[in-house]
Amino acid sequence: MIKRFFLTTLKELRLKRLTIISYTFAAFAFLLMYAAVYPAVQDQSAKFTELFSSYPKEFLEAFSISQIRMDTYENYLAMEHFSIIWPLMVALLTVTLSGFAIAGEIEKRTMSIMLSLPMSRLNIFFAKYTAGIIALLIFSFISIMAAVPLAWIFDFGINSSTFWATLLISLAFGWALLGLGFCISSFFSEKGQAYLILGGTLLLMYVINVISQLVNSIDWLKYFSIFNYYKPTDIMTGASLDVWSTLVLCAVAIISTLFGALWFKRRDVIT
Repeated sequence: MIKRFFLTTLKELRLKRLTIISYTFAAFAFLLMYAAVYPAVQDQSAKFTELFSSYPKEFLEAFSISQIRMDTYENYLAMEHFSIIWPLMVALLTVTLSGFAIAGEIEKRTMSIMLSLPMSRLNIFFAKYTAGIIALLIFSFISIMAAVPLAWIFDFGINSSTFWATLLISLAFGWALLGLGFCISSFFSEKGQAYLILGGTLLLMYVINVISQLVNSIDWLKYFSIFNYYKPTDIMTGASLDVWSTLVLCAVAIISTLFGALWFKRRDVIT
């Protein structure tokens, strides 16, 4: 049973290898670009700070930008990479991985083959889920921690501990997205439906987070958005890891994963 679980996980990783490599390479390319242009940005940091200072505070907070300084490499990455680009990339990655994992297999009519194997439905679900976790770990580690050696190569002074803390909250965020994705995928028999519902849910949460930051009367709505709990820019700009937000993200990941697994166990699979 353990051997078949392991082989199923490896099969999933092999099938998704191009997706994993593509997203990871793209994220690394972004980091390389940022490292290459940062010296020019640093020379003009005062002008950039003055420009962003003219933006409404609520607008910046809506995109998780707590400080508008670009005088350090960490602050620059916080504004340019971790506030918008990275969460968008990990959202797209997890939607792709989870949407196909269950709903895609049913749509291709290959789920019946897997169900005929001497494996329980839960083992099938968690073998695919484990592959997703491994993919998330690979992407997150390279797309975040590669900034450290790049800083050494380009001779930037950095505090590497901030990147480790950022990796932790980012993994929790990605895990929550993956859990939601597998949960939604377990409900449908077509990957297009899973992509649509998951993508729509994440878009709605993102819009809720932005609007709630801009309109004080509905500020409470932000607590219903998963993006409200992802605050890597606070860490990158000197604040400590928000333990409460990390725990909320982990709770979302665990609850949604378990719910999705139990639903897949009992649902009728149309093949």
